[in-house]
Amino acid sequence: MKKTIPILLLIFGCGSAVDSMVESRLQAIADAYANEDVEYLVNNVTENFVRHIPNDIDITGKEEYKEYLIDFFEANDNITIEMLDYVASGNKAAVRWKYTSDAVKQSEYSDIDLVGNKIELHGIDMFYLSGTKTAEDFASWDNMKMAQNAGYTLVKEGTYYRVTTYEFNPKKFNDMIAYADGVKEDVRKIEGLNFGHVCRTSENSATIIAQYIDEEAMTNATPKFREIMRGMGQFFTSPPNPAEAEIIWKSHN
Repeated sequence: MKKTIPILLLIFGCGSAVDSMVESRLQAIADAYANEDVEYLVNNVTENFVRHIPNDIDITGKEEYKEYLIDFFEANDNITIEMLDYVASGNKAAVRWKYTSDAVKQSEYSDIDLVGNKIELHGIDMFYLSGTKTAEDFASWDNMKMAQNAGYTLVKEGTYYRVTTYEFNPKKFNDMIAYADGVKEDVRKIEGLNFGHVCRTSENSATIIAQYIDEEAMTNATPKFREIMRGMGQFFTSPPNPAEAEIIWKSHN
């Protein structure tokens, strides 16, 4: 699929270059992106080039930069990068840009799965030059806004759980799930609840795992929790056994 970039921003040449030279170099870079000319782009950075991108990720050296570009082209189609403004002084240059693309594959350099979404970003790059090549690039954009535009809901990480085990009549399983679907909107409206999951642990038993942002939110949700449990009582074969739990260790933090 054709990829179009009006202007791209990886190298400006010498800091004292006149505007026409800057524009010429920008157009050359744009053509390289339109043609997916990875080698051309790599050859316009120094051997020890470093690109810093959000989430404290550093792309170091020509070889890794080449891998980064290949991943970039594989992950995106219909790319446009519009230069909104730029300034250059000595061996430094800064560019403000607008970026759009269609995400077709999750990038190895991002934890956010954007596949199937139209991406639109505004950002800025700060370049440090060595002669006519780029030696270092500090890139900045808003990953949070990008995730929200892709449909992600951002929540405060929870610190408390309510874990409830119960046994149910397996012949009423489908009815039990239908009841849970019927109260889903009420559950979503519980303030301070990040999520509630029901996990089947055997033919006739299940565990409800509910995460809250803090202990106060969990306590305030107790009346609603009890109301839902009373409604589900028609499917139980034993009383539910809730336990309140505080997180004391994490594998990812």
